[in-house]
Amino acid sequence: MRAMNRDAYSDSVVLSALLGKVKRRFNFSQFAWDLGWSYDPADPFSTPAARRYFMNAEDALEKDWSTLGGGQPGAPANLWLRPPSISVSPWARKCAQTTMGAPNIRIFMLSPASVGARWFSQWVLGRAKVLMLPGRLSSARDGRYAKGCMLCVFGDGHGFELWDWRLPQVPHVGEGGTVRAPASNGLAV
Repeated sequence: MRAMNRDAYSDSVVLSALLGKVKRRFNFSQFAWDLGWSYDPADPFSTPAARRYFMNAEDALEKDWSTLGGGQPGAPANLWLRPPSISVSPWARKCAQTTMGAPNIRIFMLSPASVGARWFSQWVLGRAKVLMLPGRLSSARDGRYAKGCMLCVFGDGHGFELWDWRLPQVPHVGEGGTVRAPASNGLAV
């Protein structure tokens, strides 16, 4: 029997907590698709962020993301993406192009905080809401994102914000008496 990888468990718990905070902040219950899930049979905690996903054997970049529904009628379909850190550019390009022509799609791309990279200036800057995430997220499996991370939200406006997702989010009452998560618990720029 294989021993449990404690680092993989820890990474899984951290990622699960982040996903929960993202859903709460953006007021939805589940992601419609995981666009870049990489299954690792050696990692018992390797699970996709959504019930529907593209596995590593499938080329998600060749799929038409604008047709991936799953949200409530009138609400955007929320798609999750955690691209490989060595080739973020084609994924960021696909996110930007998909959401330009599909107003009912929101793509949440977790990536290294590489604001100096060419892919960032070409495909993220001015096209996505960028939430800088303090601390570090990493994968024991492949070392992905051992540096700082950011969450790029395509299809939900643009701008920069420091979002400490680790802090508790206290719901507040919005217009019409609806309870929702606060717009931010960070600093908007």
